[in-house]
Amino acid sequence: MQSSELLALLLTSDHAEQRRFAALELADMPNMSEEVIAALARGLSDEDKGVRDVCAFALHSHNNAAVKSQFIAPLIVHGRIEVRNLAGEVLIKLGAPAADALLPYMTDDNPDNRKFACDIIALLDNTSDHIMQSVMDQLEDPDENVCSAAIDALGRLGTTSCTASLIALYKRNPDLGPYIVQSLSQIGGEEAQEFLLELLSSPDEFAQIAAIDGLALCGTSTDIAKRILAELPTASDLVQTIMLRTVFGLAYRLNEYIELPSELRYVAHRAMSDDDDEIRIAGLFALGNTIQEEDIPSLTGFLLHADESLQRHVLSIVLSGSDIPVATRFTREFLAIVDADRPEAQDLPVLLVGLWPDISEPVQQCVLNVIEAEFDGVGEIGKYRLMLALPALDTELYNRLRDKQQDSETGQHIEPTANGG
Repeated sequence: MQSSELLALLLTSDHAEQRRFAALELADMPNMSEEVIAALARGLSDEDKGVRDVCAFALHSHNNAAVKSQFIAPLIVHGRIEVRNLAGEVLIKLGAPAADALLPYMTDDNPDNRKFACDIIALLDNTSDHIMQSVMDQLEDPDENVCSAAIDALGRLGTTSCTASLIALYKRNPDLGPYIVQSLSQIGGEEAQEFLLELLSSPDEFAQIAAIDGLALCGTSTDIAKRILAELPTASDLVQTIMLRTVFGLAYRLNEYIELPSELRYVAHRAMSDDDDEIRIAGLFALGNTIQEEDIPSLTGFLLHADESLQRHVLSIVLSGSDIPVATRFTREFLAIVDADRPEAQDLPVLLVGLWPDISEPVQQCVLNVIEAEFDGVGEIGKYRLMLALPALDTELYNRLRDKQQDSETGQHIEPTANGG
């Protein structure tokens, strides 16, 4: 069939099957004329879903994207939501060339249409000056939803040229603060980082937390981590642990070492019992590789909520890099948790086997001495777990404890007296 016949069929047939057939045939044409593009765009609003889907598929190609967009864009204000959404999907697939076709709708009388146009532009990866200016103009929109859409779009698309406008809006309308901070953290740059650092001293705790999370995303130097650390002593308990997460998250990402001052180790201890996995891990790494006796209760508690790799890390930094007093206290508290009815405790003693060669002989002997001295006070499950590991640590101690257990079990049998008592 000729294209004129197919066009007539698509646009005028009362039968959905014929319209679908016409759309499929037109979709296979190597070079689409504007007349064909216009007809397929009109097909996006067809009553039949099959026709709409075929037309959408036909228009997905990036060939003639700007022309296609001019015919599709008017459908974002269509009366039926499924048509509006489908038009938006096709425009997003067409990419950056579709942005210009949406500009008229950025100033539409209906705020819902302005917001939808901005939402689509945010996903088109078009940062041309006139497109960015159109989005920045919406920061002044009287409708808060439109303004929020513009803030989000600038976060997705924006360059540092948008930063000053976003900061000015924050100061005028702090209620939009969380959205603005998120966008600034996506844009990044020195000006955004400096503003987020200023928010750390805000009396609004939610603003502080948003700024800390933003710096975690856009921070580019350990100087930022150190400046956050400097604010930590005066922050609330909640904000302190979030700050700690960001400081040591940045240090890890930048492969730099940051030392937590001794007087702030209590923050790491509290972080290690937090419900948030990232905060707990930040607390662990904040302690560094030099463990003090005051750290041990937090470390043993941490072991019961950690995976095997983190458990191995804890055992390594304590037993491979600590002195005898620390190793002694740690082993005592370690024995108190090996009996715990938790899956995380099941393999704790066995993990010692892999680390044993890296532990100095004095510390090895210290650990063995404490195990022998405290063994009777360990529960049955804990004893069983220890005995699985001991043969690889020290066969003589294993044999002594095994014999002691056997003697104890034998001694529990009470011989009957002569009178049967």
